[in-house]
Amino acid sequence: MLTKIVLFDTETTGLPITPVETQPPEIQPYIIELSAVMIEHDDKDHVVVERLHTRIAGAPYISKRITDINGIAMEDLVGQPLWFDVREHFFDMCNKAGYVCAHNLQFDARMIQLEEQRLGFGKPFSGVKRRCSLSMSRKVNDAPSHNLGKLYKHLFGKELVNAHTADADTNALVEVYMHMVKKGAWSNGNTPGEAGA
Repeated sequence: MLTKIVLFDTETTGLPITPVETQPPEIQPYIIELSAVMIEHDDKDHVVVERLHTRIAGAPYISKRITDINGIAMEDLVGQPLWFDVREHFFDMCNKAGYVCAHNLQFDARMIQLEEQRLGFGKPFSGVKRRCSLSMSRKVNDAPSHNLGKLYKHLFGKELVNAHTADADTNALVEVYMHMVKKGAWSNGNTPGEAGA
C-alpha cells in the first residue's frame, strides 16, 4: 500500500517563548527557512513527488547565535518571500499528501502555527495526520531519542553534512523516516509518534 507524506523542516530565529499561549505572536520567533519534500512510499522504497525550499523574509532580527547555527543572516532574507507567499504551496502539499512528518514535530508545527497566528489564520494541519520521527525513534530499533544529526549518525554511521540547514535536514529526515518505515514504524499498530487529524 502506498502512502504519501510531506516531510519538512524549519529554521527559525529561536525557540518559542513559554507559555506560548499567553505571549503575543509578534514577540515569538520567526521561520527564516522552510524545506518540504512530498514522497510516496511503500514499506521498502520511495519516490520524491514534489519539493519546496525557500528562505522566508519577515523576521525583525536574527541574532549572531542563530546565524552561527544555520548560517542565515538578515541580508540573506532580502528579496525572499514572506510566509504569506509560501503558505499556500506548503499547505497544498500537506493536504494532497494527507500526512506530515518532522523530526521534532511539536516544535516545527508550533513554528508554523505562530506564522499562521500572525496572519490571523487558524490552527494549521487540520485534517492532516501527523508523524514525529523523534517520538518514533524511541520505539524503533532501540534508536536513541536524539536530535536529527545525532540520530542520523547513529543509524547510518556518518555525519549529517550541512546540519541545521532546512534542505539538508529534510533530505536526512527522508532517509531516517524510510529507515524506520522499513523497521515497521507506523504499521501493525505501532503508532507512537503519530497524531490524528
